[in-house]
Amino acid sequence: LIHALTSMLRISLNKGDDILTVSQELDHAKAYMDIQEIRYEGLFEYTVSCTDDAGGCKIMKLLLQPIVENSIKYGFAGLETGGQIHIGVTRDSGRIRFVVENNGASIDLQKAELLNRIKKMDEASIRASVFTESGGFGIYNIVSRLKIKYGEAFDIHYSLPKTGGTQCVIQVPVE
Repeated sequence: LIHALTSMLRISLNKGDDILTVSQELDHAKAYMDIQEIRYEGLFEYTVSCTDDAGGCKIMKLLLQPIVENSIKYGFAGLETGGQIHIGVTRDSGRIRFVVENNGASIDLQKAELLNRIKKMDEASIRASVFTESGGFGIYNIVSRLKIKYGEAFDIHYSLPKTGGTQCVIQVPVE
């Protein structure tokens, strides 16, 4: 637990730099999941895959942890065991593609449709539609930072896989 927390904090701080490698971002997400595995013993397991050509690419930090947190908080809310999270990262056609999927409860279809439109919303509309008493801050933060960093050149998309659960895909330009 201490090792995972230390790793997570070290990567979060990143010497004040907001940019890190995909591999470092994945290490941060893994440290977060390690902590949550200890906290929720037996609730879920995770896998992470990343193509060799994507690992060294530079991206903004703290992109995946809020998505993973939502998988645990909302996707696994009704589970006691058997949760699965998979994070996959690939590089293709000048873009880095992050896929976070879980096998828990599927996101509400209306919520997914709202989140799929969030890129086109202004800040006030995002706040009004995403924030709730129970959260929304993580997604708001990710989208706001993606807009600042990449303008319209990023994508975020939620879907409900046929096998159940929720999938979130984020694509950003390779720097």
